[in-house]
Amino acid sequence: MFDWSSTKGLLAMAGSALMIMLGIGIGIGYVLFQPSTSEASSRLETNVERITRLEASIAEKDARFNDLLNEVSSYKQEIARNKVTNEGLLEQISRQKLDVTAAERAEAVAQNDLVASQNEVSALEDEVSTMVLLQGHLADLEGSIEPMDSDRLLLVELRKSMPDTQEEAVKYWKSVKDQAVKSDPSLGTKVDRVIRMLPPYFDWIDGTYTDTCDSVLAFFDSGAVEFGTMSGDLQNDIFLIMINRMDSALNLVGN
Repeated sequence: MFDWSSTKGLLAMAGSALMIMLGIGIGIGYVLFQPSTSEASSRLETNVERITRLEASIAEKDARFNDLLNEVSSYKQEIARNKVTNEGLLEQISRQKLDVTAAERAEAVAQNDLVASQNEVSALEDEVSTMVLLQGHLADLEGSIEPMDSDRLLLVELRKSMPDTQEEAVKYWKSVKDQAVKSDPSLGTKVDRVIRMLPPYFDWIDGTYTDTCDSVLAFFDSGAVEFGTMSGDLQNDIFLIMINRMDSALNLVGN
């Protein structure tokens, strides 16, 4: 037999459970959707404020645009006045162009005269430069030739035979030194070396030797050989100086 009371009890319990679950669902929905509603409301307020600012900015730009229109109108009026003024200026410029053309023709003639004068001046300057260079070459040539007179006198001294006595030989080489220094100061010390070698040389000359071999050995051992070496070197140096001077003079003449 069907127990109706038990069924009612079960139904009551099921209803209670359903109500509890419904309450829990409503609570969860409130928790989930309440923040979204607040956020949407906040966004709406922000958008309203932004729209208000944009409307104010648009109004400000409209006012600025009207000011610019007024300025453009003022500029147009100014341009119209300037156009009238420019037409008068253009007429004045046309007259001035005619005057300028005449002045340019006169300037062209003067310019041609100036170019011709400049060409003449340039030709004269070239001639002067050539003369200056020629004078410089002549001065250099004179400078190269001038010492050659001392060289000539020095060669005259060198061509003389050296005296047979030491005393006279010293005088001879001192005379050579005086002339050599005039030719080139550096030759003085070289002549002094030759003079210092005179005593050993004349000692060898005045010496007594058993035979030629003994004489030759004494020539080297006594230092007399240095006299020949020094005098030979001196002559080579003198000739080298003279040759260099002649080469320099010839180069100057060739240029």
